[in-house]
Amino acid sequence: MRSSRRRLFTLPLLALFAGSFGLASCTNRPVVRVDAVPHGITAQKLRITRADQVDLLFVVDNSSSMADKQAELGKRIPELIQALTQQSSTTHKNSVVDVHVGVVTSSLGSYGTWACNGGGAKNDRGRLLPRDAAALGEGWNLASVGAEPTKATCPKVAAASALAWTQGASSNVTVLSGDTGAQTLQTAASCVIESAKDEGCGFEATLESMYHFLIDPAPYGDARADCAISSSSDDCHGKTIVMNGVDGALLAQRAQFLRPESILAVVILSDENDASLSPIGDNWKPFSSSYAMPHGSTGCASVPDDFEPTGTTELDSLVHHYGCRPCEGSAAGDPSCATAKFLPTTDAVNHDVDALNMRAFNQVQRFGKDYLWPVQRYIDGLTSPKVPGPNGTIVANPIFAGGRTKEHVIVAGIVGVPKVLVADASGAPKKLDEAAWAKIISPDLAIRDPHMIESIAPRAKIPHFAGDITIDPINGGDRDVVKGEDLQYACIAPRVTAGAIGGECEDADAQLHDPICAAKNSAARFRAYPGLRHLRLLHGLGDSGFAASICDSSYKGAIDGVIAKVQGALTEQCLKTNLETDETTGKVTCLVLEAFATDVVDGKTTCADIGKGYCTPGEAPCRVEGSDYPPVSLEVAASMLYLPITAVGTDGLVSEHKELAFAENGNVYVKEGPAKDAKRHLICEMRQLTGDSEVPKAVQDGCRNDPNYSLDPATGGGFCYSKNDDVVGDTCRKNGAPGKMRFLGGVDPKSGSDVFTICVH
Repeated sequence: MRSSRRRLFTLPLLALFAGSFGLASCTNRPVVRVDAVPHGITAQKLRITRADQVDLLFVVDNSSSMADKQAELGKRIPELIQALTQQSSTTHKNSVVDVHVGVVTSSLGSYGTWACNGGGAKNDRGRLLPRDAAALGEGWNLASVGAEPTKATCPKVAAASALAWTQGASSNVTVLSGDTGAQTLQTAASCVIESAKDEGCGFEATLESMYHFLIDPAPYGDARADCAISSSSDDCHGKTIVMNGVDGALLAQRAQFLRPESILAVVILSDENDASLSPIGDNWKPFSSSYAMPHGSTGCASVPDDFEPTGTTELDSLVHHYGCRPCEGSAAGDPSCATAKFLPTTDAVNHDVDALNMRAFNQVQRFGKDYLWPVQRYIDGLTSPKVPGPNGTIVANPIFAGGRTKEHVIVAGIVGVPKVLVADASGAPKKLDEAAWAKIISPDLAIRDPHMIESIAPRAKIPHFAGDITIDPINGGDRDVVKGEDLQYACIAPRVTAGAIGGECEDADAQLHDPICAAKNSAARFRAYPGLRHLRLLHGLGDSGFAASICDSSYKGAIDGVIAKVQGALTEQCLKTNLETDETTGKVTCLVLEAFATDVVDGKTTCADIGKGYCTPGEAPCRVEGSDYPPVSLEVAASMLYLPITAVGTDGLVSEHKELAFAENGNVYVKEGPAKDAKRHLICEMRQLTGDSEVPKAVQDGCRNDPNYSLDPATGGGFCYSKNDDVVGDTCRKNGAPGKMRFLGGVDPKSGSDVFTICVH
């Protein structure tokens, strides 16, 4: 037996329902309950997502002008892959052992019209890239932690598939393995992102491409109106968009990419607002070059730009509250409809000419109708367990059908927004409160930062560009849109790759009329427009979403933000039980135990060897002299620990076995038996970091109060319970959780484990 310094809780009346370790078929994991006992002991099972898996999806705008932004993102991707796959780091606590990477583009075609007719880059159908693995060229990787990315030859990658890496040798979609494979994944991921190029459809359906690939229960195989297409026009009159079939190839890619309980991280890259058209009825109209859009009636000008009328109530409000409808049919008598709002010429300055490439901009205000999917569709798709299915049915959301929780879905948007609104001085993403969000997306334009207002004409409060971009450090100043076919910029930034911009910068006096041309070098700067729909999605996701500026000189801050979010998802659990804490130290009168899937964990056979911060129950450093619990021998403690096991057999019958834990060779196990899985399951205690005099105060305070705090696994580890608002976050608060359990350093809940608290009140 071990040292008498060992301390353990007494459990004479405790019956703990840990629900795990079933028959070889599948396990049933019920919510933990505990029988009422005089000593006030309660237990709660923490649902631990498979913390060794991350599925990372990039949604890349591949319209014109995006190549240089893709190059910068591709250059920074190795930093993200390295942080996820490295096996030790002083910066990031957790590494994962299984990563999938997928890339989809913003191109879903134009639904039968001429604008984006045909396949190829104009319609990637929401499927994974690359189109042609043999033509990837060069990408990037990192020689070591902290190094700058360097060029590397792209590896051979299977066409149109998820990239996959595992630290071990087995995974059903593995193409890379081990440490060498992790470096290859860096290069492969950067290559696939840059393979998107900038030859796609100009109607950027970034949000719908994401939804189509990840969420839609029955993604259509094709959606189009039967338009007559000529070399530069179309005739779609009298036609409707028809959705045909189900895309089996896409569903196969989804099944390959998305695991049931992984951390799902989505990164959106776009320099324009989203244009996700709803493919129903005659919604082809905005995308048709031969259709002249009717403008909106008088009341449309007063409709807020975040109002997206789709349901009966909203459509009724649009007509009767705002007095807004298209200038055709019943609205023809409206005073505003008596005059032409859209000019018939493209020579106008700062006037709306109904340019085809601007048909997704302010549709309700300009046309009296919204042809796009509402942003709420995408908020629901990333948070709700149920989504619309075929024929109006409500069905399981593929994202959550396998057990994933909302806390383990992360969305980052690198989009059109001034850096100063979303990043701190170091370049890291800010935690935005409602006042900060109002400056970015408020429907009240008096509150919103003027750079985030979509407008053809120069905006109030922004200086007018006259050749000197220093007049406005964010977008160089608003300019005159000489043909009325463009919007004012949200921001501009130096380009990271060479190449001519064309268009505005080809004119002899371009330096005087456009800030992106001001440096006498047509490749000097790029522009981005307000990404309002992306940003409203991120706002709607609460703590699960964050924004970064595509105009940042480097996307390293955005990538670091993704890393921090993933690390947070790996190390924290919303806890709906309100645990009592010591006001001074934050200590809780609880133990946290982990019951592993087997008796050997990562080749280790004892708790102390698994990681610093794990202990055999009752052993130091988790339990020390002076503890609140009386000393009990290991054998006595094991004999008192009941773990009822609920298992579902292959015959569908449910059985429950109240088996004793037992001590053997200095460890505590769940007792094996022929009715279960014939395995021993090691049980370990986790060290509580708070209230322990041997744990530095900085560690205790960091765990409780700093949402980005991490520990080096080589130096220590343990758990703490935090009620700090910044740590708990909006998502947990909205789900009724007053606190969050955090696991840091060498304590890292493993795949297949059950983790549960035992608290004394």
